Amino acid sequence: MQRRCLFCDRPLASASDEHGFPAVRVAAYDATRHRLWAVCDRCRCWNLWPLEDRAEVIESMERLAHDRGVPLANTANITLLQADEVALVRVGDAGLAERSWWRYGRELQRRHAFQRRPSSQLAGLLQGTLTVLGQSVGLADEERKVRWDRGGLTDVKRWHRFGRTVWAGRLPCANCGSVRRALLYDTGWFVHPVMGEDGLELRIPCPRCDFWSPGDAYRLTGPTAEGTLRRILAYQHFAGAETAAIEAAARAIQDTGSARALLAGGGRSQSLWTMDRTRALALDILVNEAAERRALLSLALDYEATWRREEELAAIIDAELTW
Repeated sequence: MQRRCLFCDRPLASASDEHGFPAVRVAAYDATRHRLWAVCDRCRCWNLWPLEDRAEVIESMERLAHDRGVPLANTANITLLQADEVALVRVGDAGLAERSWWRYGRELQRRHAFQRRPSSQLAGLLQGTLTVLGQSVGLADEERKVRWDRGGLTDVKRWHRFGRTVWAGRLPCANCGSVRRALLYDTGWFVHPVMGEDGLELRIPCPRCDFWSPGDAYRLTGPTAEGTLRRILAYQHFAGAETAAIEAAARAIQDTGSARALLAGGGRSQSLWTMDRTRALALDILVNEAAERRALLSLALDYEATWRREEELAAIIDAELTW
């Protein structure tokens, strides 16, 4: 059993799992080619694991990636995941639907389960009571109407988590020139997310022109539009989603493949209010996946370059051992 780094000769880790694989901070594996590497915490070199000891470790890593892995970034050849305390470099392309399920499906499930817990309902009850008391003495927004059923208590927690305003600034209408200075979460349902020539746009209907026509609108573009849309969708999906809804969203993602194709699939632009729940969940997943992928792509590219070098060496070593 290998215990020391082949390059710096220092111990790979002070502990190991039940299969004898060291508890390193970064591990890499390729289930298709049956490769396994332990990345030394000190020198960062990849140690190819002995051929006879790989099968059970690779199987356990696949389970760990599926059950608790959070995708951080991906390229055409690798997916970088965080699973508990270890970073996994999973060689092989993971489909968009699979990555989306790993990263966001379980998160939406957790939110849904959490909102149904008695402790969560009690928290909503307490927050609702404080809101009503605040309204009675003029210290809380009187427009917030507290309902005492499960959905109403979830709304109370949503208000306390996000506040009122999703965006503030100065935005002129493209048609009449009137200026909008803020967008509230509660009116975020009426925005139209569309893909323009320069990327994502959020079109906010202008009440002075035609509220129901997205052509006469205030327009947010670029990173501001993406950040605003992500916050609106997080607000709307605060309570999470059932497994069936998430699976339907994953199928929609698999069918379309990108936020651009998803938004174009309905023909004319749709507001979040008229967009069906499956497409809205899929859009939530896709815009978050795209933002995180950009942020972590450089790290994934570094791992891919290292993997290419190590794969060439591993192919030679394994061929020698099995000759």
